[in-house]
Amino acid sequence: REGEEPQYTLSIVVPAYNHLDTTKQCIEHLLRETDFDKLNAELILIDHGSADGTLEYFEGLGVGKVIHFKHNVRMYMVTMSTQVCQGQYVAFVSNDVLVTRGWAENLLACLGSDPQIIVAIPTTPNISNNQSIAFPTMEPEPFIAWAAQYNHSNPSLWNDRARALPPVAVYRIDAVNQ
Repeated sequence: REGEEPQYTLSIVVPAYNHLDTTKQCIEHLLRETDFDKLNAELILIDHGSADGTLEYFEGLGVGKVIHFKHNVRMYMVTMSTQVCQGQYVAFVSNDVLVTRGWAENLLACLGSDPQIIVAIPTTPNISNNQSIAFPTMEPEPFIAWAAQYNHSNPSLWNDRARALPPVAVYRIDAVNQ
């Protein structure tokens, strides 16, 4: 949205392709652990070709924008979504991620620390590229409780990467559009 003043600070985009139960867990945690008002954030839910009720679930939530693609459009969905976001920043949250309280604030703090930073990505379990952290359980609720102990902004742990794998990522929309 080049030339327009952002309506929101943050646009949160959750794309989904099937895996309805996993998607429900993701959205449930996202809505519970994210203070949309405090962040001045909008929610954009994207169904790209699901055949398992994902679209109906998104529409039934009654929150945010729902975008539906008839077929799985993969990467086109990412590039298109920045055109419908009305935020200064955009967060992509994979539908198999469970966020913890403060997740967006921590990533925005990193982006706000230097205008040269284009993207902020947290460490997560089960990812390569030295972004993974050790974790004691894969059960959702105990994992969330454990992760909350470590989910604090710590600039001494930030580092530059030429390549990153983003199951969750916050980008500067103006930099992405450039």
